[in-house]
Parts: sequence; structure tokens; C-alpha cells
Amino acid sequence: MSMSKHDRSWEDRLAESPFDSSRFTEELKENVRSRVKGGAVRRSLRVPAVLLGAVAFIGLVIFYAMDGSSLFSRGEQIEARQAYYRDGQLLLEAFPDPELKAGISYGYLFHFAAPFEELRGKTLSLEAVHLRTGERTKAVEPFVVEAPSSGYEGLERWTASFALPLPGMWRYEFTLDGEHYADVVLEVAEPDWSLTPTFSKETYELRGIPGTIAFVDPGFIANQHNKYMWFFLDRNLAQKGDFEVKAVREGSDKLLSILKYGPAGSYDRLPSSMMLPEPGKWRLLPYMNGKLIGSIVVDVAKNEES
Repeated sequence: MSMSKHDRSWEDRLAESPFDSSRFTEELKENVRSRVKGGAVRRSLRVPAVLLGAVAFIGLVIFYAMDGSSLFSRGEQIEARQAYYRDGQLLLEAFPDPELKAGISYGYLFHFAAPFEELRGKTLSLEAVHLRTGERTKAVEPFVVEAPSSGYEGLERWTASFALPLPGMWRYEFTLDGEHYADVVLEVAEPDWSLTPTFSKETYELRGIPGTIAFVDPGFIANQHNKYMWFFLDRNLAQKGDFEVKAVREGSDKLLSILKYGPAGSYDRLPSSMMLPEPGKWRLLPYMNGKLIGSIVVDVAKNEES
């Protein structure tokens, strides 16, 4: 089929530039070419930049993994778990006091589901591990299982009372004859930080836990040693082993050991020297033979000389 003159004219026009030559100058053309080339260069560099960012992130992840920590707090990632199963069988359930807080002794009810004969004559113990810091504390001294819970065939309602030093997630680890038996994870709430009140005992004004443990408090000044007299108001405490006082500052979970002493023996009081490094509210945590007795909140004044 032949093409008409009109069609040839249309074909010729199609080959022409779509721009008005008077407006699309050589200078403008060169600018467009430069921008296109520049954009191509930037696009070619953009991919390596993304790759570098990914490599850097992976490097950070590997660094934290090798350091034994993570990008986020492990304790906050773990949820409370009140039961422990092995091979699909329930071994343990925990029922803590609903008011459970750090620094104060609270009661727990533990339900052991195993037949009593599997536990009889074996040594059972309980330790707790603070998941954020790794702090480990003795909760229940090792003891030999000799009798079932009152009114039950096994340890369906075994009770214990103890205190834990820090708020947060704790793993409660039971061992049986020295081997891991079961564990649960419970959340311990932040305690009250009000100053522990004083009370009178004989001729002394004491700060602490009435009927348990207290000390004569002449006041604390940051980073300055002072003398303090401790009183074992519960006479059984002085017979149970080594005495230690730890301390934690409000807003922190770092425990400091500020006093260590061997067995107090038959003495009902103990002279000591203690120092707290910073001003603010501090919680004193007295331990006897590795087990926390309770807590005492004190106020530490700023050292004007430092």
C-alpha cells in the first residue's frame, strides 16, 4: 500500500525534536544531561550506603551477642510464668502474695504436683535470680523433705516466706538433691521509698524493723564513714551465720556491699562502720548467712566538703 503525501509529512514530523529549538538551547540541554548523569551517580552510590548501614547494624548485633548482653533488657522481654512443665506434665505452680514487693518478706504458696514418694527423703532448696542484673539470693535453706503438706498426700500446699532485694523479674529455681528440678518467673514490684521510722528500745532510738533488726542512726553523709550500732532484736538471727549489709540507691539496681562481719554468736548488738557514696534515698539490706532479712530506708545528705 502506497503512503500518501500527507502521511509522509506526518512521518517526517515524528522524527523532529518535541522541543521548541529556540527555547531548548544547547546550554539547557547540557544542564539536563549533567543532572541525569548526576542522578545516576547518586543512585549508584545509594545502594552501597544502604548496604553499609545493614552491615553496621549486623556488626552491632554480633558485638552485643558476643558481649553477653542484648540491645534490649532481657528482664523486660520475659513474661511472668507461674507454672513449670516437663514433658507436658505439670511439676510446679507458684502463688505469691498479690502485694509482692522488693525488700520486704512476703509469703508464697507452692504446689508440687509430683507424687510425694518422688520427693520424700530428698534435699530441696530454693534460690532466686534477678533476670536484669544476674543477682542471686538465697530464698529457702536446703532441707530434707520428710512430711507432706498438712491435710494432703504430697506437697500440694508448701509455703515459704522470704524477701528479695530488687524489683523486676525474678526466676525462682528449685533444686532437688543439688540438681535443677523446676523454676517459675515472677515479677516483684517496686517498694515504697519512704524513710523508715525510728522507734525506742531501752535507752536507744533505733531505725529498722521492730522485733527483728535495727541500728542507731546518727545520720549519713555521702562518701563519709561513720559508726553505727546494730541490734539483733530477734535473738535467733545472731545465731544463723555471717552478717552482711548491702545497699541500693533509689532509681538504681546496683547493689553495694557496705558491711561484712562473721557470725555474731551470742551477742545481741554489733558495732560497725558504714559509708554510702552518694546523696539521696538508700535502702539498706541486712543479710544473715546469705538470706535477706528485710530492708531499711535511710536518707543520705550531701557532703559539703567534697
